[in-house]
Amino acid sequence: MAITPFVRKGRTKVVVFCATVAAPAAPTMAEINAGMNLPAQLNEVAGLTAAASFVDAPVLADLATAKISGEQTLAETTLTFLDDDLTNTVYTGLVAGTRGYLVVSPKGAAATKRCRTWYVESAGPNDIITVANEPAKFAVGFGMLSAPVDGVIA
Repeated sequence: MAITPFVRKGRTKVVVFCATVAAPAAPTMAEINAGMNLPAQLNEVAGLTAAASFVDAPVLADLATAKISGEQTLAETTLTFLDDDLTNTVYTGLVAGTRGYLVVSPKGAAATKRCRTWYVESAGPNDIITVANEPAKFAVGFGMLSAPVDGVIA
């Protein structure tokens, strides 16, 4: 079976912070459009993953030990942004304690495109101070308040 691979850079244009999402499995285009669009400044994503753990479930009648699904571990997440010399929209919009939804749609913003919605709390922006020859950046850490919800844009 042939596949059509693609590069995320330039294509993943939907990473939005929304104050509210009525149905995390089906965020609407109106909710996405009302949210804070992050990709224009987004430089790096660390975390933003969920992993299931497995628990041993031995039984006396079997020499093999089965594994069953256990808790889900949510990775610590940090989004790194290029600092903007003209505006502070992202910096001021993600102050510490701000709760909302990160909606990530790797294949664009349109009805029926797949997405994953995370309910998060911002740890606030932190400037990255360096003497390296690179653009000014800041990072925002997020605490995951619940497991992500997979769905499609409505």
